[in-house]
Amino acid sequence: MPIIWSIFTFEHDQLSQSESLSFSFSITNLSDAAAVFRVEYNIWYVKSGGQYSKKIFKIAEKPILPHSPQKFVKQHRFQDLTTRRHYSGIHKISIVINGNESAPLAFELKI
Repeated sequence: MPIIWSIFTFEHDQLSQSESLSFSFSITNLSDAAAVFRVEYNIWYVKSGGQYSKKIFKIAEKPILPHSPQKFVKQHRFQDLTTRRHYSGIHKISIVINGNESAPLAFELKI
């Protein structure tokens, strides 16, 4: 099932923990029939020792009509949870569509 995605962008490449990371992209189903697409994003969080820990977040799993672009706009918050603490440093984010991952983009989180 051939797909194409447009440029994956986000608003700021530096943000504080109180800000949300806003990002957007669109995908187009290039086949001649509607197809179901699973859309996710990965974030590589910086851990306390400077290593990375990847977390996958689902955006949608839905049919997309042929030759019609579907735009996605998403925000990700960096609020500390009982299971996740955030650290300053360079983090990465990528888009995953049906298991095909985009090149990751880097951004700096300041705590």
